[in-house]
Amino acid sequence: MRSCAFSGRLVRAARADLSQRSTLRRPAKSDNHLKLVKHRPTSSSRVRAQGQRKPKGYSPKAPGECVGVDTIEIHDSDIYSGLRRYVVTFKDMHSHFALSVAVPSKRAKHTAKLWHITRACHPFKPQCVLSENGSEFKAELLQIVLDDGAVRWLTYPKCPKMNSHAERFNRTLQEEFIEFHNDLLLQDIKAFNNQVA
Repeated sequence: MRSCAFSGRLVRAARADLSQRSTLRRPAKSDNHLKLVKHRPTSSSRVRAQGQRKPKGYSPKAPGECVGVDTIEIHDSDIYSGLRRYVVTFKDMHSHFALSVAVPSKRAKHTAKLWHITRACHPFKPQCVLSENGSEFKAELLQIVLDDGAVRWLTYPKCPKMNSHAERFNRTLQEEFIEFHNDLLLQDIKAFNNQVA
């Protein structure tokens, strides 16, 4: 029977041997936030740049410095087969000002309308907009955000903790309001939006 000290020495020796092998070393992470990514290989393989990402450890210091935009997708019950509705939410990460509007489809023009409503209601001009890379946050909305002088940050796919303020607001809205007014949302969007207000 071997002692624990001898077993410990064997484990340390094995770890030292493994750390010296070059095949097990991890590559160094790049500090470059703008990566060039090849997609859709064609005869002239195109290269596009990904959007900016939210800096690690970032927390806003003033109202309007960073706002989170997200979408809640509502599926129908058996009564309204095939019907879907969407609730677009806006949340200021510092002042916790929040706004939500139900829309009939997941199109950028509806999210752009929410942006205009938010600009009218919110007392501070947003400097950064944090959103997913979904289709509802492209085209018209992106152009309006850039025209307002704001920067758009993207979250990583399948990583809701990067936009945690908006995700938490979405969950609270779903549990406290949408579950009780789901039929109204599927039948009449205007009446639902009046109830939310």
